[in-house]
Amino acid sequence: MVRPDEGGGSSLLIDGFLRHDVSPGTISSQADAVGAPAGDVENFNADLSAKHNTAREGVAGVLSTAMEGADTATKNQARSLVQGITVGAGAIRLFGTAVETFNGTIDGLNSQIRSEPTREEQVEKKAALTGQHSGAVDTLQGAARTAKQQLSDPLDPTHVKALYAAGALPSFAPAMFTNVTDLTKVKLNALPFDVAQLSDDDQAKYVVDHAKDLDAEFIALLSPGVREKVADLIAADIRSKEIDLKTVETLALMQDDAAFAHRLYSTVEPNEMADAIQALSSNAYGIPPEGVSSHSGAPAPPDKEAIDLYRNFLAAAGGALATYSQGTGQYAPPSDAGVTWGKAIYDEDNPENAAALSLLLRSGGHTHEFEGDFLSSLADEVYKYERDHAGDRPWGSRGDDSYPPVFDPYPWGMDKDPLYATYGRAMPDAMANVLASMEKSPDAAQQFFTDDSGDVDKDKLDYFLGKKDGDDVDGRTFSRTDGSDEGNGLGLALEAATVGGADRATGAEIATDVFKKIADLSGHGAGGFGPDAMYDAWHVWPDMTDSLGAMASGYTDDLYDLLSNTPPDSGPTHLDLAPSELAKVLGEIGSSDDKTGLQTLTAAMLLECNDATGEHLSGLNGPKTLDALEGSGFEGVQARNGDVMGNLLNQGLAISADKDELAAAREELMSKALDITTGFLPGGGKVLGETASEFAKTTYDTLQGEALEQLQNAVKSSPSTDGYLDTATGPIPDKLEYGAISELYRHGYLEPQDIEGIDKPFGGVPKEILIGDPPQIRPDLYDEDGWEKVGGDDMSEADKKKIQDAWEQWQKDDALPKIINLTHQDTFYDHFINPEVR
Repeated sequence: MVRPDEGGGSSLLIDGFLRHDVSPGTISSQADAVGAPAGDVENFNADLSAKHNTAREGVAGVLSTAMEGADTATKNQARSLVQGITVGAGAIRLFGTAVETFNGTIDGLNSQIRSEPTREEQVEKKAALTGQHSGAVDTLQGAARTAKQQLSDPLDPTHVKALYAAGALPSFAPAMFTNVTDLTKVKLNALPFDVAQLSDDDQAKYVVDHAKDLDAEFIALLSPGVREKVADLIAADIRSKEIDLKTVETLALMQDDAAFAHRLYSTVEPNEMADAIQALSSNAYGIPPEGVSSHSGAPAPPDKEAIDLYRNFLAAAGGALATYSQGTGQYAPPSDAGVTWGKAIYDEDNPENAAALSLLLRSGGHTHEFEGDFLSSLADEVYKYERDHAGDRPWGSRGDDSYPPVFDPYPWGMDKDPLYATYGRAMPDAMANVLASMEKSPDAAQQFFTDDSGDVDKDKLDYFLGKKDGDDVDGRTFSRTDGSDEGNGLGLALEAATVGGADRATGAEIATDVFKKIADLSGHGAGGFGPDAMYDAWHVWPDMTDSLGAMASGYTDDLYDLLSNTPPDSGPTHLDLAPSELAKVLGEIGSSDDKTGLQTLTAAMLLECNDATGEHLSGLNGPKTLDALEGSGFEGVQARNGDVMGNLLNQGLAISADKDELAAAREELMSKALDITTGFLPGGGKVLGETASEFAKTTYDTLQGEALEQLQNAVKSSPSTDGYLDTATGPIPDKLEYGAISELYRHGYLEPQDIEGIDKPFGGVPKEILIGDPPQIRPDLYDEDGWEKVGGDDMSEADKKKIQDAWEQWQKDDALPKIINLTHQDTFYDHFINPEVR
């Protein structure tokens, strides 16, 4: 308790010890702060003391009922009063916390004084602690001044935010103060006082009841014990198979918390989780009647809300499983946890486990990284079981109608099929799902595809990709008709292992072996995608071509050399492939109807061409002028760039495009890739311009990890290449010209200068038409639909006029024709489209 010093002075030495009491000046500041609010607050001051909890916790509900039917003015006045009371109570509460801190500090200082054996030493110790005591007093006085300000102007947004961040306002404050400020974006430094006063059990229940409105920062303020109690509540829902929206919302909120994840998966057995997943699947899709194949989908229209619940449960529970696998210290899973989960997947006494648990893993792996040992040992268990039971079709046989099937709520690659998109389908291929779970787990993927000595496990590649058997190819099926995924999971696992961001040397070895095997098998024998399927020869599974394109994109420096007509003599940097092998691989990447992989690789190779251009320009000696570019060898670089892109797309389209379709398909791919890498976009460059600018900031030796994922997202979020030329922003030569001019500018060749043969000095590129960092000419100025889209609605007409004037000045500049000529983009384009030149 803070109380006046009876002596009236500032000394705090009583029998050699410090008192909790503060000086009269401090007490005066405190009293001023409490009494500062004007008349109305003083009138209910006594009542506030007597009914503190009511004013603090129940006032909003009471007044909201009492105000029913009141006019707007009365409601607004009452709301302001309630808000003022709440802030006032919060200010006093926060000041009380400061007093407690002060008293605790004094207790600590006194403890140090008492530890001295003699009176004289105690006096010396007190003198030594005077600075710390003064600091504590200053802090308390500062808290008093702050409280006074908060009580004087309770609806100042700054005060409301500060009190909420400190936990001095109730948990419902964000909804209560919407007319004052947005508290949803304020980071909490302490739990709201009403939540902090609850027991651990009640705090856990509060989290479940309010999960949709909470965030990770709130969860971090809870004790580990409370987070574990939340896990107990969710575990009870899972074991009882009574999973509702609150269960899923809580899982989604808590999935990244180590204490929660460890408790959840230390409590829920794999079989219990599988039973819950099967129940969710049956609720969402129904159970096919006798005689109806589960592979064809459920007979009745599914319940969309139940499907969403099922899908979101898999994602959140799968994410929590990944967090569990990553646990350390007290939250570390058992060393054999991966093996335990692998065995649970192939548990023959619980056939639903195969699909249920592998879908859980796949869903979690779509967004989270699993610990390497956990997932690789799990995958090895499933792989060994499958190899030992290959003749029994261990997963396919689990998709029959002898038990309720587990449906796949993510029909990846099948969203355009009305049947699958509407009804889902059984997905019993546990091995394919486990492979897909490695999507964000490069360490696990590398461990899985290498043996104990660290070498590539060629036997696994033979098994998954295939090996020649006379005129046939002997390999595992990933056919959709057998309940698999058309190679999607295998592609994701190989992509993670090679360009996911793990050990680069190991990734290159795996990529080399994969590409060599694909080159060896491409076009061999009878039966691609399985016996008597789609093609009359072997080709890769169609849903793994996007991953193969991403893998190749991670080694564009090697591919650039292999695709140029004059490769260097230094040998491979990462990939050890012959040009003939690469040609086969490129054909397979572009073989399916989905050209995502080839689009990604085309954009990545253009970045490599930009790098080659930039490297040449940076390596030139002498002045950075246009005259110095004459005879500098720049035309040869552009010819080689054209060779690379022309060879890439001719080879990439060799399997899928007829001769009369080749030119159009090649131009569509090139046009889209240029849009991504330079910032050109349909509709004025509002979708991918920032992404393209981000790529321009970095010279990529190889695309790996996050940078590659960014490029893939850019490809996927932009329009398909089918019919792309009909909506393209401009002809390819214009885009090539634009890209080259931007490169010249970034390397300093377009600064003001005198140019031979041009009378008027070149004034440089007008600053008004530049954008980004590093700067480039605004891509939307080249838009066929009109430059007036520049800046959108956020730019003033005056600023648009400045850009228009600068653009017209640039287009009329006497130096522009020479600049365009020196970019040698006509050479690039000629080599790109004309195989005879190449």
